[in-house]
Amino acid sequence: MPFLITDSAVELLMDTVPALKLCHFRGTPKHDTVYAYLRCYIVKGALHFSATCFDEAPLATTRFALALCPAARTDCYLLFSLCKSGENTLCVLDSATGVPLQTLSAPPARVVTGADEQGAYWCAESKISAAAFTAAFGAVPKAGMVYAGNVFLYDTAEAAFGAAFPVPQGEKAPTAKGFDTFTIVPY
Repeated sequence: MPFLITDSAVELLMDTVPALKLCHFRGTPKHDTVYAYLRCYIVKGALHFSATCFDEAPLATTRFALALCPAARTDCYLLFSLCKSGENTLCVLDSATGVPLQTLSAPPARVVTGADEQGAYWCAESKISAAAFTAAFGAVPKAGMVYAGNVFLYDTAEAAFGAAFPVPQGEKAPTAKGFDTFTIVPY
């Protein structure tokens, strides 16, 4: 089932857009399995997103990553990876090898922490600019377009990970294997 991303003329409250939960886990992380989800929407070709992880004290090597590419592209994908400290990377990776092809500029993530009925969490908010999408794919995302992608929570020091969509056996996160559909819809 495709995940719907809203294309809006104005910024939205993150709580008003759907959440894509990480439900597929490969192995058991040393730090335990963590509940996490992504919320996102598009404004003027930029993808605004919020990554929430219910882990009060994640390891320094823990990363939350969003991988996307236009559905017609199979050669490369855009990967935005971040951690609780707010440190992030945005690059284009080769789909077959995972080798970085291009590094792009990304604004620092704004990180907040808190707790609710599900426990302690950290949340990082940032965006992938329209300029980054143009540099990577020659066009910005907009209503009517279809992207392929996945969302990962992984630790760079181990093989276990979680993903929003199933990843084939033997693959490590992040990977283009197991991408599913992201459909951009008008607000």
